[in-house]
Amino acid sequence: MSGLSGLSTSYRSPRYSPRRGAVGRLLARESPLRRMDWVLVAAAVALSGIGSLLVWSATRSRADINHGDPQYFLVRHLLNLAIGMGLCVAIVLLGHHRLRTAVPFLYGFAVLAVLAVLSPLGSTVNGAHSWIVLGGGFSVQPSEFCKIAIILGMATLLSARVDAGEQQHPQGRAIVQALALASVPIGVILLMPDLGSTMVMVVIILAVLLASGAPTRWLLGLIAVGGLGATAVVQLHLLKQYQIARFAAFADPRLDPAGVGYNTAQARIAIGSGGLSGQGCSTGCRPPGSSCPEQQTDFVFTVAGRSWASSVPGW
Repeated sequence: MSGLSGLSTSYRSPRYSPRRGAVGRLLARESPLRRMDWVLVAAAVALSGIGSLLVWSATRSRADINHGDPQYFLVRHLLNLAIGMGLCVAIVLLGHHRLRTAVPFLYGFAVLAVLAVLSPLGSTVNGAHSWIVLGGGFSVQPSEFCKIAIILGMATLLSARVDAGEQQHPQGRAIVQALALASVPIGVILLMPDLGSTMVMVVIILAVLLASGAPTRWLLGLIAVGGLGATAVVQLHLLKQYQIARFAAFADPRLDPAGVGYNTAQARIAIGSGGLSGQGCSTGCRPPGSSCPEQQTDFVFTVAGRSWASSVPGW
């Protein structure tokens, strides 16, 4: 017995040996690096690299927006990319168990940030009053934080009793609580108004419910309520004229090419001018007769179509 007692006190699992060093800790079975989906990481890094190249191609020769510095937008893009990757690494190291405890604080921050847009801190960018200008050429759109907060908050509520083994799937009470949580930031965003972000959040809510295994009747019910609500909004003429025009242009991209359909029309010209082989970056991103706006953001794919993407084998 004494020998066994001595063995039990002297033995230590290699996984927890304090002498295994930093490399050993990184490669241990419980290390976050061992649990990461490296295929997904590689895809994200590759797409980020392609995006950086597109942003540089779209802005390096645009003296009207790059303040005379061909690398102006590229440097900003890489800085934002570094911040995003830093946050990703922090979340991976934090782990989903500890992340759950931080969800209330993240949700509160997101709601306060979106409320700040309705205060004098809010700014209008490209006709949308949904931004906060930070200075130094940087700005944030708090509604993006709300999308993440809704995903994390709903997931926490819907999984609470499931993880505890009390239920196999989320039931009515948890679903109602999750919907109430999501309704707060959506209500604030509707006051801006930002119809586009609201529609994205509605899709997010349905996707989270579907992934959680919520009963089908709830999904069908929400879709039915959404359809009735959209019909009521149209019938009661609650939409503003520019919102109706945007829906019409979405349904028919050729509608009003000099007005509400201008951006789409210019994007089609830019992409079509690249042909099957592409024109190369040296020809510039804008073909003659085209002035596609926001090529470094919303319409960056026009750069790929015009300049080089179609000339890359396999694209």
